Amino acid sequence: MIAIQVYLNGNSYIYNMKITAILTLFCLIGAYAQDTFISNVKVTYNVIRTTNNTTQELNASLLFNSSNSVFSYKTVSVNKPVSQSQEDQLNDYKLNVNVVHRDTLENHIYNEKGQNTVIKTALDFNSNQRVYIRDTIERLEWKISSESKYIQSFECIKATLKYQGSSYTAWFTTEIPTSFGPYDFGQLLGLILELYSEDHRLYIAATQITYPFEETVDLPKEDLEYISFSEYEDLNQKYLDSFAKSIKEKAVRVLTKSERGVKISNIKIETKKNNKNRKD
Repeated sequence: MIAIQVYLNGNSYIYNMKITAILTLFCLIGAYAQDTFISNVKVTYNVIRTTNNTTQELNASLLFNSSNSVFSYKTVSVNKPVSQSQEDQLNDYKLNVNVVHRDTLENHIYNEKGQNTVIKTALDFNSNQRVYIRDTIERLEWKISSESKYIQSFECIKATLKYQGSSYTAWFTTEIPTSFGPYDFGQLLGLILELYSEDHRLYIAATQITYPFEETVDLPKEDLEYISFSEYEDLNQKYLDSFAKSIKEKAVRVLTKSERGVKISNIKIETKKNNKNRKD
């Protein structure tokens, strides 16, 4: 065991690390070319997300070495309640439609240490094709506490964060030192083994940690066509507008046939966007 003293926000913390883990991780860093890297650690996660009253379960994994990481995730099940209603108020029909974007692809978040952007993959629902998003990295203002607990025999430290309007709690272990983590979370002194939001919309738990784990990871090519996150949001909005238009046209046909003599004055369509690229 070795001890490292760290100063954060004026407070001093003593971290005990297993020297065997450190030596294993950093002595096995492999060589990597511009379009690949060799991972040294693999972490599998179980992810539960709740958005617009829909719960999704995802399988996820994090591969990383001292310089690069890739976080991969894919939806394995969706629990979607009935969320469509119709109101009849003097021939004024209002349809509330909850559209859940279920991305059937396995998506990835590529991160390189020292860079201010990451590369993310997602599904364009208009073309049903994968797109590559170059997104900025936000600085995370973690607050490290003195609380600790053990997860899978690793001593973990509690950290809290307010991010994109939500409050999060993470438990990370300095026994596996890295600044990478699941989704956009990271920038800590060790590997995140558990993370959850206070509003219960996101829960992430490590289920298996394998090191040393050597695997070659292919990185996206530089000659790919990249879009910004705002451009990806525009694609999502285009899909929702097209979906709303289709629902409205079908509603007009159905109501016209089913209610003879009824003149339809207006049909309103409301959609709630489920932003697939963000955590919540």
